[in-house]
Amino acid sequence: MTTAPPTPALHPDDLLGWGRGWVAVSKPPGVSVHNDPGRDLCSITARYVAHRGSLARSLGYDPGFGFHPPHRLDKETSGVVLLACSATALQWISRQFMEKRVAKRYTALVHGRLALPPDVQWGDWTWPLSKAAGGRKHPSGKGEKVPCRTRYGILRHTSRYTLIECEPVTGRKHQIRRHARMAGHAVVGDARYGTPQSIRHLKSMAFNRLALHALTITLVPPGTDRPVTLGSRRLPGDIIRMLDADADIARIIG
Repeated sequence: MTTAPPTPALHPDDLLGWGRGWVAVSKPPGVSVHNDPGRDLCSITARYVAHRGSLARSLGYDPGFGFHPPHRLDKETSGVVLLACSATALQWISRQFMEKRVAKRYTALVHGRLALPPDVQWGDWTWPLSKAAGGRKHPSGKGEKVPCRTRYGILRHTSRYTLIECEPVTGRKHQIRRHARMAGHAVVGDARYGTPQSIRHLKSMAFNRLALHALTITLVPPGTDRPVTLGSRRLPGDIIRMLDADADIARIIG
């Protein structure tokens, strides 16, 4: 008999900011933003808010409207997501995404030693990508491709991995993951663009997620006139443990 996985739930630390009609939430890996009723991020946020009267009143939460995402985050990716609980806030935030006035920053753990010249802080991946997502053999995708740009900076090296900070300047599906694969440094835990051998090795170490985390989003919140940065500067604990474990192995071998 197969046991159903536990229903995801939010914790107080998962709320990264809120205002009238909107909330910023830290999404765990493996949870869809929407289209999985009862288990997606919109559903679990609604359950959390419904049991906290003061928060619901601050948001102006209407159970009849619920929560709606003005943007997306891959199911496998963790990190900050904005949700709207009013039509006004949904339209306000969606317009900023459409007009490309929102800045997003991610951290990713990638395979190998990715490097930049000593006097260069940020590098650029500029390979064109198709609209549809590619795969391991053809990460750029098939059909018409358009120029895409991902900025990246180096945060830390271990013996086998590089921790990077990256900003998708353009917005193609799986852009960071596809560009990393094309650079020869696939994101750790990426079953779509990485190698089967690497996935098997990671599973043997009990690491069963994509090591890509949406760190911050910068935008002008609804009803205000100044941009703010929402999110957390902390890496997920499982990614930190993977980094530290690899550093420990390097010290032992060295």
